[in-house]
Amino acid sequence: MPSLPERLFAALTRASAVVVAAVPLAVVGVLAWTGIGGALAPHLAPPIVGLAQTASFTLAVVATAAIVGGAVGVGCAIAAEELAPAAFRAAIEAAIGFLAAMPAVAIGWFAAYAVAPFSEAHSLGRASQFVAAAVVLAAMTAPTACGLVTRALRRVPDAMRQAAGAAGASRLQTTALVIVPALGRRIAAAVLASFARAIGEATALQMLFFALYRHGFAPASTTASLLFEKAAFGLLATTIPAASLAALALLAVAAGCSIIVSREYRGMQWA
Repeated sequence: MPSLPERLFAALTRASAVVVAAVPLAVVGVLAWTGIGGALAPHLAPPIVGLAQTASFTLAVVATAAIVGGAVGVGCAIAAEELAPAAFRAAIEAAIGFLAAMPAVAIGWFAAYAVAPFSEAHSLGRASQFVAAAVVLAAMTAPTACGLVTRALRRVPDAMRQAAGAAGASRLQTTALVIVPALGRRIAAAVLASFARAIGEATALQMLFFALYRHGFAPASTTASLLFEKAAFGLLATTIPAASLAALALLAVAAGCSIIVSREYRGMQWA
């Protein structure tokens, strides 16, 4: 028979599992109630139209950032694990770890006082906000892809490398022609994880967009940064349902991406 401490520990574990499961369900329930519950209101159309226009800009920026940041992260992981000498490997890992640990507000501050003035000095017209936002998000998503691909590379059987070497392939050839193709699905999942990481980012982007506006650029927002702005400056009763629907959509996209990535990396078995 289990002792009293063991029974208490088991009870606390079950209670924690219930709380962990209940929190996301409660969030989804509140968003669905406020969003769908007000969807039939006659004044909902203008906010929905505005959010739909922002959504197209959001998808373009986030997809670009995920591809660029994912490529940088994948490249860093491959260089550190397969190609670089030990000293460079340590430097790459330290740089990626530092970037991953940086708070979003610190990246936003850097963007406001470095990226925004640079954008003004090298203006690309209406594309300036897009490029600046994609650069900031790419920097934030690169560690996500790097961490996942590093885990995958460390699971590659050494027999694959040895077989390629015995056939006369160099380290670069082995990496490019054997290991990378074998990790194709997991690399794609890592880029998808970068997309999920980027789509919900608001703090750094809102700081960037405010700074760009002060430098004379037109106002810009992603869906997440627009929700951040609305929450900070007050939501009108007419915009609460539309904002809740937008938050629910972001949650659904991020959750869907996370499920796909977790299925690909679950167990991390090579076969």
